[in-house]
Amino acid sequence: MALGGLGVISVLANICPKEVHSICRLYLDGKARESLALYYRYLEMSAVIFEDVSPIPIKEAMNLMGMEVGGCRLPLVPIQHTAKEKLTAAMKKVGLL
Repeated sequence: MALGGLGVISVLANICPKEVHSICRLYLDGKARESLALYYRYLEMSAVIFEDVSPIPIKEAMNLMGMEVGGCRLPLVPIQHTAKEKLTAAMKKVGLL
């Protein structure tokens, strides 16, 4: 958005829709510092959901939150144990779990 975009296409919004909306709305309302602060709060979470092939991590996050979206279809495989631990830790850090 800092480069002129008017919105985002966001995987993170699947699990943090209000937060992603707030990041965008604050920026568009000229509150760049507040927007950036919120953006940085979720930056690690954003990075973790892209450490594996999409949509594996985001579907796992949604399942952990009780959304019951199921697993991925082949050729995708379930999330690895260490990746799930990292995802869970990131989700706890921002209060999603």
